[in-house]
Amino acid sequence: MVVIGGLGSIHGAFLGAIFLIGLPQAIGALKDFLPESVGQAPGLKAVVYGAVLIAFVLFEPLGLYGRWLKVRTYLQLFPFYRKGLFKRQKSFLKSDRLK
Repeated sequence: MVVIGGLGSIHGAFLGAIFLIGLPQAIGALKDFLPESVGQAPGLKAVVYGAVLIAFVLFEPLGLYGRWLKVRTYLQLFPFYRKGLFKRQKSFLKSDRLK
C-alpha cells in the first residue's frame, strides 16, 4: 500500500489504500472479458498484485502521490510548461565521467 501510494508521505498511504481497495473490484469486473482459463485461474489476483507492484517500483518510484505532484505542478505551470521539466536528472554529465 505504501509503495504504490508513495514512500514517505501520508497522502501516499491513503492513495495506496484506496487503490488497493479498488483493485479487487476491477479484477472482478475484468474477469468476464478474459478467456475462461485465465479468468478462473486461482492465482490471478496474486499475479495482478505482483505485476502492479513491480510496475510501480520500476516506472513510478514516487508512487501515486508523486504522480499527483507532477500533474498538479503541470496544471500550475500550464502556459509555461516545457517538455523536459519532469525528466530525471543525471548526477553528472558524460564528459565528467570520462575525465
